[in-house]
Amino acid sequence: MKQIKPLTQREKPTRRDFNDLEGETFGRLSVISYAGGRKKQSGQVVHYWNCKCVCDSECIVGHDNLRNKRTESCGCYKIDKATKHGASRGNSGGKPSSEYRKWMAMKNYCLYPEDKNYKHYGGIGISICDRWLYSFENFLSDVGPRPDGCRLGRIDKSGNYEPGNCKWMTLRETLGESMKANLARGRRSRRMPAKEEAA
Repeated sequence: MKQIKPLTQREKPTRRDFNDLEGETFGRLSVISYAGGRKKQSGQVVHYWNCKCVCDSECIVGHDNLRNKRTESCGCYKIDKATKHGASRGNSGGKPSSEYRKWMAMKNYCLYPEDKNYKHYGGIGISICDRWLYSFENFLSDVGPRPDGCRLGRIDKSGNYEPGNCKWMTLRETLGESMKANLARGRRSRRMPAKEEAA
């Protein structure tokens, strides 16, 4: 499964063949500024743009997704279509549901360097699988409705946001997983001197 790595290229390319989308509109999205790029294994750089939706939400969208009209809103268009099912918006059909807000927060943490939590996620290499990055419906289908008092957590704290590694957790469960990860790191660090002495 392909992973979306943190945006690393911060400056907008200046070469003549670069297709600058700043100021253009695609569906409900207006392109505000260049967000950055990430290099694929092939060496190709995938570019991303900061966009503002007509619903006043902000999001980061891939260059090709805008040009090919695969993404034309922050997700609110699909939410509006799904409102009657009560999945993406609250039962009243008002504000976006908690599941949708968690989905958006996950993307901000991993892809948006200006987010205050980016340093704990995208800044250390945590990424999001394509299946979830581009589809709230896929995300909701995989993790299910959020139980009261739970937050989205990763089972393996060094792993990515993807099916099999994420679930709704209570605060106690979240802290428990963090403690396990810290203890594991501590055990590894304590073993290192012993290995060096043996050598």
